Amino acid sequence: RVQNFELDNVYINKCNNHGIKFQGAWDGNVRNLNILYCGNETNGNYALYFTDVPGIANCNAIKFINSRFEICPCMIYSDFSEQIVFTNCKFEKGSENNSDTYRPFLFKGTNKGFNFCNCIITNNIWNFSGIIDEEKYLILANITNMINNDNYFVVFIGCHFYVSPSQTSCVFKGNQTQFIDCDFDKCEGTNYPFHFTGNCKILNCNISVINGNKTIYFSNGKNFANIYVNIDGEHTEIMFLISKNTNGRFTSKMLI
Repeated sequence: RVQNFELDNVYINKCNNHGIKFQGAWDGNVRNLNILYCGNETNGNYALYFTDVPGIANCNAIKFINSRFEICPCMIYSDFSEQIVFTNCKFEKGSENNSDTYRPFLFKGTNKGFNFCNCIITNNIWNFSGIIDEEKYLILANITNMINNDNYFVVFIGCHFYVSPSQTSCVFKGNQTQFIDCDFDKCEGTNYPFHFTGNCKILNCNISVINGNKTIYFSNGKNFANIYVNIDGEHTEIMFLISKNTNGRFTSKMLI
């Protein structure tokens, strides 16, 4: 339950366990943190792991600024966290992750205001070789506190996603998440690169170079979408937005 803490210019390299585990930590500032080659998909170890002290305290009010997390199969795990903010950070997923259980970004349980602002998130070409199934997403959110209040969402604002140019890049599956003013470069795939399962928003986002016929899938709950889609001249496939058992508002602008 560390409180009122500062981390500055910390370098962590090649740890097989969690890079940093925050348990009930709050009111902290982390600057210029650099974590490389950390996390283990087999054991569910993450570069950053946020959890609570059961029945006592959650992780709260931690700010990460100008930090880099590179070549890690498992980046962030969070449950029972509140107001965790990453600003101007870079996440580069480098080694393979074929686990259905431990995703590179995994949000479970109760999360309030877990925000990424002006971050770069990279999933390189050598990841996810071959056609993968729907469970193997870069970001997976299974959040139980389903409340329509901006303070209760996992939010990506002004982020740029560089993902695999092969037909295997499943970006997100889950609920209670917002993507606002984000740019997705080469979000292709035959297994729904985006699968929104309830109370999600994707607003003023740009999706470039679509390939395959199952791109965005809305199922269950209330969802909102305002999407700009760029299709270059090399691809003849049509982008489909599929909605099932959901309500909300969906608009898209397609540029060919």
